[in-house]
Amino acid sequence: MTLPSTIKLDNMRNMVTHFPQLLSSIELDSNLTKICKEYEEEGIVGICFIGMGGSSIAGSYTKAILQSSSEIPMMVVKDYVLPKCVGRNWIVIAVSYSGNTEETLSALDNATASGARRILITSGGEMSERKNETIIQLPGGLQPRAALPLILSAVLPVTEKLLNLVTTDLQTISSFLVKSSDEWGKWIELPIEIIKSISNSIPLFMGAEHLIPVAYRAKCQINENSKSVAFYSELPEANHNEIEGFANKYRTSVLPILLRSTQYHPRIAKRFDVTKSVYENMGLRTIEIFAKGDSAIQEMLSLTHYLDSVSVELADINGTDSLMVEKISELKKRL
Repeated sequence: MTLPSTIKLDNMRNMVTHFPQLLSSIELDSNLTKICKEYEEEGIVGICFIGMGGSSIAGSYTKAILQSSSEIPMMVVKDYVLPKCVGRNWIVIAVSYSGNTEETLSALDNATASGARRILITSGGEMSERKNETIIQLPGGLQPRAALPLILSAVLPVTEKLLNLVTTDLQTISSFLVKSSDEWGKWIELPIEIIKSISNSIPLFMGAEHLIPVAYRAKCQINENSKSVAFYSELPEANHNEIEGFANKYRTSVLPILLRSTQYHPRIAKRFDVTKSVYENMGLRTIEIFAKGDSAIQEMLSLTHYLDSVSVELADINGTDSLMVEKISELKKRL
């Protein structure tokens, strides 16, 4: 299992360009498939994804993709301690791309003590050295946030096998993403064009249903890659509180970016229409971005690839290095 030979690990733009190729980089071995089958036959009462930052987002995407098919609960935990309910007959999927994320290692210890069964996904570090664990070893070298498609290539099929669901053909999805990105400028504005609307504003990415984690991911990518303030929110909840917050003098600083889907519940689709109208009547500019694809995963990943590219373009406009995360590194050193 290796990274594409054309990838440049010192260049975030290049890593983002390789998003489709990274999605199809992993093949699960027969032993792991056997373990997943044994767990499924023994009975699973819940699946808990643990991780932080760029390592955690694949769990959120997997949950969004599979929650309409899963008959058992799935949760994402980004903390040192697991909920008390996570114990025997739970599966904990622990992801730390570096293998040294302290919160994830702590939660993993918690999972071990609780009797939960565990599957670890990492490229190295302390996590890869743990004994008596089922470990999926990833190729290292990427920034964790750039490794989303690589990590998802492990987390999604493992979860599908645990749930006894048909495994998604990620190679087909990868090919779709290549075609989708080749058509930027047709079904959606080129990233460099949308930046003209975003660069002097605080973007607020708004999603619903399966696009909620996409909105969150976009916010994080603007934070880390572009070194800019950004926020996210979700409908319908934002209609019950956030919408009142734009009545003050700071409203013109914020740019709501509405992530739309043809797969939304009809009432959610109407809420987006009305929300856009209310915001514009208040004097706010809005941007609508319509996801492309015939399935939830196609919409999620095509939009994610696009918004990742937007974050790199914004970094260039801001004159900042999209690769470096100096403040995060400083914080870790001081802890």
